[in-house]
This record gives sequence, C-alpha cells and structure tokens, in this order.
Amino acid sequence: MKTFRCQKCGQALFFENVECLSCKSQLAFLPDRMTMAAIEPVEGADGLWQVKARGRRRKPPRQYRLCLNNTEHQACNFVVPNDDPSALCVACRLTRILPDLSKPENHQRWYRIEVAKRRLFYTLAKLG
Repeated sequence: MKTFRCQKCGQALFFENVECLSCKSQLAFLPDRMTMAAIEPVEGADGLWQVKARGRRRKPPRQYRLCLNNTEHQACNFVVPNDDPSALCVACRLTRILPDLSKPENHQRWYRIEVAKRRLFYTLAKLG
C-alpha cells in the first residue's frame, strides 16, 4: 500500500490515518484526487471541509463532507465532494447490509471489513 506525506509537515501518512501524528492535522482520503490530505473546516460552513492551504489560493478550494460512516461510527476516512448528493463516500455506499452495531464485537468486525474494502477500492481505481 502506498504511503503518503502530510502536506503541512511532511510526516509519513498511512492509508487508515485520520490525524497526522506530527502536526495533529485532521486527515482524509480524497477519492477524487486519489490522495490523503490534511483538511480543515470551511469557515462559516458547518460540516464542510477543505484541503489545508499551502500559501495563497488561486481559486476557491473544493469543499467536502466527511463520510457519514465517519461522523456516525468513526469507521471511514474518505470524504464526499460537497456537490455529491450521497452522505456516504464512494466505498461505503457499496455496503448493502450493516451488522447489528449495538454489539461491540460487530463494530470492530465491520470496521475491519470497511478498511479492506477501501483498500480494494484504492487498488482497483489505481489500476484503472
């Protein structure tokens, strides 16, 4: 699996990271760019995120929402473009049946399946 770098501090990042261990930036995988990025809340827009700026911006940054499985279950690190009507990311919307998440052991099992599915999504997307 490819490792990434935090665009804020240069720290090595791994596919499942949600926070940079060095600079503490919140991280997300951007499926439309096929990369991990440090993200920050959009000022004045509740629930919207953008890639952290490195210097001056030439045009307004693309805005994203966190995948619903992140906000509700802390089980995904992908984002959804703000103009996408789905609350789920491209990987999570493929899930047809959720286990009973009131049982703690099911949450961990489901999380591991979702990690594997996101890795498969990344690999297939990179292959074209």
